[in-house]
Amino acid sequence: GEILPENARLAPYVYAGFGFNKITDIMEMGCIIPGHYSSINAGLGLKFNASPRINIGYNLNIGQFSTDKIDFVSIGKNDFYMQNSIVFGFNVFNSKR
Repeated sequence: GEILPENARLAPYVYAGFGFNKITDIMEMGCIIPGHYSSINAGLGLKFNASPRINIGYNLNIGQFSTDKIDFVSIGKNDFYMQNSIVFGFNVFNSKR
C-alpha cells in the first residue's frame, strides 16, 4: 500500500531467490548434460486483478545456474536462462476488495 493501493487493478512485483532445477534432454539431441542443478533467480511481473479472486499477468524470470557444465559450450561463465510466462491465477482466500 505504499506506492499503489493494495486493492489496485494493476499489481507490479519483483522477486529474487534460489531454485533447484531438473534438466532433461526431452528431444534427445545430446546438446545438454541432464541432471539436477541449482540457480539464482530474479524477475519481475505485472498482475491484472480482473476480480477479487481471478487475475492474469506476465512474468519475466532470469536465472544463472551454479555451473557452466550444462551444455558443451564453456566460456568461463555460468549458464544463464530467461523465461517468459503468461500467468492465470485464482486467489484461494478472500481478498478485502
